[in-house]
Amino acid sequence: VTVLEGSHSIDGFRSNYIVAKPKPADSDGADAGVAPTPIVLIHGFGSNKAHFSRNLEALASATGSPVYALDLLGHGQSAKPQRVSYDCSLWDWQVESLVKDVIGSRVLLVGHSLGGYIAMRLAARSPRDVAGLCVIAPTGRYGVLHPLSFNVPLVGLGPVAALLGAP
Repeated sequence: VTVLEGSHSIDGFRSNYIVAKPKPADSDGADAGVAPTPIVLIHGFGSNKAHFSRNLEALASATGSPVYALDLLGHGQSAKPQRVSYDCSLWDWQVESLVKDVIGSRVLLVGHSLGGYIAMRLAARSPRDVAGLCVIAPTGRYGVLHPLSFNVPLVGLGPVAALLGAP
């Protein structure tokens, strides 16, 4: 696994991220030509990409997927612009920019705390960009987003989905 630092600009704001890229697997032909789904890790309020530092390489190695962790604007090494509203719309825009402009394919979003809420918002708003969703102790405005409103698979969550009223 190779770990690299990166950044990209969003309307002049620097957005920093780290990516763990697995070594290309020896192909036996079974999955030849199928690119693994990138994973994006989104931290909570007051945290930064280092929150996931012990997980990046292990996730990349175990899944064969590139794993990205970003510093939300106002956190870590990303820009801390003045005269902007630090709210979910700012971070939604930032994560969506990473997915579309840097990664360029569907992703699995993993969010912790505020990052979980941001991940849910992006999955609900842009289901074509989200292959899957994992939230860890999400915060936010509960009741605004119902889990079944997401057009992403509830993999391995049959009992949970049934409790939520899924068919």
